[in-house]
Amino acid sequence: MSLNHDSGPPTGEGSWVEENRRVLGWVAELLVGSSRETALMELSKKREQVPELAMIIWHSFGRYEVLY
Repeated sequence: MSLNHDSGPPTGEGSWVEENRRVLGWVAELLVGSSRETALMELSKKREQVPELAMIIWHSFGRYEVLY
């Protein structure tokens, strides 16, 4: 059995890695009250492009504080 990881972005791995860093940065900013609204807006724009975004947010530290 082999795992195939050829589903990378067509524009290059560097831009894909940078985009992931931005998404994870916005998830971290959800914990900061002053940047929460901006982070939510940016993440909502990415929900179609990042299929695992819901799982990332669900398994993030501090999600209960943000949601309640």
